[in-house]
Amino acid sequence: MAKTKRTAAPSLPRPLGVERFEAMPLDEVVAALGIPHHARAALWTLVAAGPEAVQAVKLGLQSPSAAVRRGCCEYLDLYGD
Repeated sequence: MAKTKRTAAPSLPRPLGVERFEAMPLDEVVAALGIPHHARAALWTLVAAGPEAVQAVKLGLQSPSAAVRRGCCEYLDLYGD
C-alpha cells in the first residue's frame, strides 16, 4: 500500500502588503486600519498576532478615526474577551 502524503494545514490569508506591517509595533498597525489601501493587510497582521494584539486594539477603539474603530471591532469579533 502506497503512503499518502499529508497536505499542510491551511494558513491565514496574506493580502498584498502585509509584509510591511510584520515588523511594526502593534499600535502602528492599528493606526493603519484607518488608511483604506492598508486596512485589510493591517487587519490580517493583527489576526496573525492573535490575542497578543488585544491591548493595542482596545486602545484603538478610542481613535478619532471611524475606520480605525471599525477595524478594531472587526478584530474583536474574532478575538474579543
